[in-house]
Amino acid sequence: LALALVGGGWLWLRDSPLVAADDVTITGLTGPDAPAIRSTLEDAARDMTTLHVRKDRLRTAVSPSPIVKDLRVETHFPHEMVIKVIEHDPVAAVNIDGRRVPVAADGTLLRGRPAGTQLVTLSIPAANGGGRLTSSRGRTAVAVMAAADKRLRPYVADVEFAPDGLRIVLR
Repeated sequence: LALALVGGGWLWLRDSPLVAADDVTITGLTGPDAPAIRSTLEDAARDMTTLHVRKDRLRTAVSPSPIVKDLRVETHFPHEMVIKVIEHDPVAAVNIDGRRVPVAADGTLLRGRPAGTQLVTLSIPAANGGGRLTSSRGRTAVAVMAAADKRLRPYVADVEFAPDGLRIVLR
């Protein structure tokens, strides 16, 4: 009986307004879609408590945004929740429907983000499915760019596939 009372008390407390996540701080967001993502995360977090964080709901809330790679959540009893957004970093750009679209190291297309002039536009097949590059050549070229040192990426003019192997054309 005592265990049932303690268990029931814990279940009541972990979802009670006494530990509601009223003070939500979100860090790590940049770019034009940051306010919308921040608002979505705040709305999802306000339905939680500091003792019962449902990370799956937070991830589902931001799943339409390809820029979000991961979330780190930290709580501070009784009311504070800090959500750190880990964003995908663009490593290159591809042409899709006449527009330059940045692409992350894992092939995620970062639609809605501007493709900066420092990103090389790869002349690869930009077939995509589910918001990711699907062609093996595309994934290989992006993997090469991801492996390159960030300081060297602006000097890459293209990644070409030739009969004798892969060529990296530098400026």
